[in-house]
Amino acid sequence: MMLLPDWKDILKKAWSVRVLALLAALDFVAAVILVSIDGAAGAMIADNMTAVVVALAVKSALSIAGIYLRAVAQKEAEEVAK
Repeated sequence: MMLLPDWKDILKKAWSVRVLALLAALDFVAAVILVSIDGAAGAMIADNMTAVVVALAVKSALSIAGIYLRAVAQKEAEEVAK
């Protein structure tokens, strides 16, 4: 795959990229908070901590993949353009 010629404009102006970036950032912050939480809330989520952190990490990775795929020329788009 190759980047689109206007990939910088896409990353700066596309709302879908902004939303995906926001989701990735929020997931990262949530993971940090969950890892550092203490007290009663920490006791409640202690049993499921690994699952929650892994789920947030996977969601963040998918958001980043979505940003990458938004800025990459896809073969289907090339075929439609022809």
